[in-house]
Amino acid sequence: MKARTLERNTFAILFYVRNDKINKNGEVPVYMRITIYKAKVEYATGERITPHIWNQGKIKGHSASDCIASPNEYDNFLG
Repeated sequence: MKARTLERNTFAILFYVRNDKINKNGEVPVYMRITIYKAKVEYATGERITPHIWNQGKIKGHSASDCIASPNEYDNFLG
């Protein structure tokens, strides 16, 4: 009897900013990366944020005056 190797299902969503694409207002775009079984797809979310208030650990802006949405609010974006 052969031993079976079980594959682990992998799925991840990551939000990040592109500091190399700063506009004249000093804002950078927020991107979303979806990874499924090592295949990656990246999308621009259409949101922009000033880089110094982006908190990668919490995946959102940390200023009350900033208008970046939380990851849960991107459900509508994904359809």
